[in-house]
Amino acid sequence: MYKLNPQRGIGLLELMLSLAIIAMLMVAASKYYKNTQTARRVQVAVETIQALYVANERFIQDGMTHTSGKDPIGDLTDNGYLPQKFTDDANPWGGTLIATGTTTLTATFGTVPNNDCNNVSSKLSGKFFVASVACADGNMTVDMSKSL
Repeated sequence: MYKLNPQRGIGLLELMLSLAIIAMLMVAASKYYKNTQTARRVQVAVETIQALYVANERFIQDGMTHTSGKDPIGDLTDNGYLPQKFTDDANPWGGTLIATGTTTLTATFGTVPNNDCNNVSSKLSGKFFVASVACADGNMTVDMSKSL
């Protein structure tokens, strides 16, 4: 009499089902990760703008003036109003951060996606020191023309 052996191991159907579940989990995790990264970059940009504004206001209130022809961020870091590493971490998108102005500043972030720029703009709306946020050509320009 011939006796059938019970099946051992994993069948092809079970393997394919497991891989499909893992793939769905990976897609969900990558979307969550991307959203988290975007939110973090937006928050860092908002905090950078606030730090730049506060440092500049203290600089002006202490009777200091920006050196002609020098980047205001350089003046603020050289005089201890901002940390020396400020320019290294200032732009969360990896582009440049340029500040212009003497008493009030305009900050321009390079390589900012329009979606992120719009998110920063909405986070800064209602902040008393921000006059405007403009998004154009991959740059975000924040005008901090309001002072205390």
